[in-house]
Amino acid sequence: MEERIFVISEILRPEYKKQFRNRPFIPHTPLFDKYDMIAASELQLRKDMEKNPAYLQLVAYTIIINPLKQQIFLAQRISGDERLLNTYCLGFGGHVSAEDIHVEICSNPIDNAAIRELREELFIKKKNLNLKQLGYVRDLNSTTNEHIGIVYYLETGSVFVREKDKLKGLWVSYDDLKNIYYHKLESWSKYILDYIYESKYYQKTFNF
Repeated sequence: MEERIFVISEILRPEYKKQFRNRPFIPHTPLFDKYDMIAASELQLRKDMEKNPAYLQLVAYTIIINPLKQQIFLAQRISGDERLLNTYCLGFGGHVSAEDIHVEICSNPIDNAAIRELREELFIKKKNLNLKQLGYVRDLNSTTNEHIGIVYYLETGSVFVREKDKLKGLWVSYDDLKNIYYHKLESWSKYILDYIYESKYYQKTFNF
């Protein structure tokens, strides 16, 4: 069966592009709410949505942090989407799809997608994943600008890569992340980090 994903018509909801013209990362605002996003979305075949500027694809995207050790879990993509090949990223996740609707985890398909993708890509010892939402990211200058990331974070100290044919994972210190890996990151990760570095609240929360 072909995959169906949640998308939002940019013709009907132009604000989802307008708000990102001046800033690629947006924290919670009344205009951006994951429940509103689902209410405004529809299911379409993924193959029909790629490179389709009329629709915005919803993507769950979770970063993993250990504030006690001042470390963040970094991934290097070694196979899969050529656009991300050999890049480093902070986020783990993927499209919000039809399979995320009827799942007895959370009430919102975006939350379900975030948890499902984490379990598929990683071994995480925690039985219950307490994901917290950070905001929304979109790169209008990218070749993949038809995607919007609903960004979460997870605090844990035990994570291993499950999909070793696709990913290499490593814990890096905050200092190494900023001084060694930052320029190697894909754009979404840079935008998220820029926001964290500027936010006194999240600097304190993550112990940056």
